[in-house]
Amino acid sequence: MEVDFAFLCDYAGALGKLYASGIGFHQIYAAAVPHTHPLFFAVCRIRFSAVEAGPKIHWDQSR
Repeated sequence: MEVDFAFLCDYAGALGKLYASGIGFHQIYAAAVPHTHPLFFAVCRIRFSAVEAGPKIHWDQSR
């Protein structure tokens, strides 16, 4: 298993290609803890070898 990239961003979507905007913030500031952030996306791409992947499973992202 190998993580190609991982980041936080304001918005992300995937329709054949990965789209992300607001990439590049390194900290989230909060006046108090615990804090609820209104919206952000955590994005990563993980690659597996055929041996690690196991049986093929169809994943429907439309749900």
